[in-house]
Formats: sequence, structure tokens, C-alpha cells
Amino acid sequence: MVSARFNAKNREVEQKFRRVCQILRARDLEVLMVEAGGSEDFGDMTMGYLHKLKVRHGIMLAVCTSDYAEMTSSPYSSHAELKYALDNRIEILPLKVEAHNSNANNTNTKNRNGDGNSNRNNYNNRKKKNTNNVSNQG
Repeated sequence: MVSARFNAKNREVEQKFRRVCQILRARDLEVLMVEAGGSEDFGDMTMGYLHKLKVRHGIMLAVCTSDYAEMTSSPYSSHAELKYALDNRIEILPLKVEAHNSNANNTNTKNRNGDGNSNRNNYNNRKKKNTNNVSNQG
């Protein structure tokens, strides 16, 4: 079961994990993640999935964003899911995930990948340093 905090702040993370669930389900893996529509009750689905984990000795993947497991007014919050899992000795696999806004993400990608010069320069600098060390030893 995927346990996550669903809110506007984490919308991008939620969408990514929904896509991951689709990929895993396409490989015939049973992955539980609440997808309550208009007529379905989010709380009932959450409790049903948690019970299924308990009975089948399943694993809860806790998608730990910065606000995961905060106490809220909802009785079916990620805090309540985590508490239920702990109280019922359900195995928890925590995965720390950071939500990024699109501007910060683009900047990070550009700095890491750019045109490749930063990585190439780092490699060349290390190579020069190693060459200097070898020639100084000889």
C-alpha cells in the first residue's frame, strides 16, 4: 500500500506515485493506493487497504514528504495510517521524497546536466590533478 499525504503542496509527488502504481499494476503486481472517486469513500478504502495489509502481512510504502504524517482533522490522514501500521506491526518502508516547485527543479536539472561542461570540467580537473601527482612522484 502506498501511504502519502494528498494535498496541493504534494500534487506532483502524488501524480508520480500514481504513475508508478500504474506501471507496477501493468506487471501484475498488487499495489494498493486509494483512488476514491465521487461515489467512493476515501476513508473506507483506506481502512480496507490497511486491514488487507495486516491480514496478508503486506508492506506499507510511506511516501515521506516534508508534511507526511502530520496530525490533521481527518481520521484517515497519513498520520492515522502510520499509527495504524505501527500499532498493528505492519512493515513500513519509508521513502523520503522532496516536492520541488517547477522553477527549482528546472534550475537543478540545468546545473546538473546543462551542456555537459560542468561534468566534463570536473572530470578534466580530476584527471589533471592525478597526472600531476604521478609526474611529481617520478
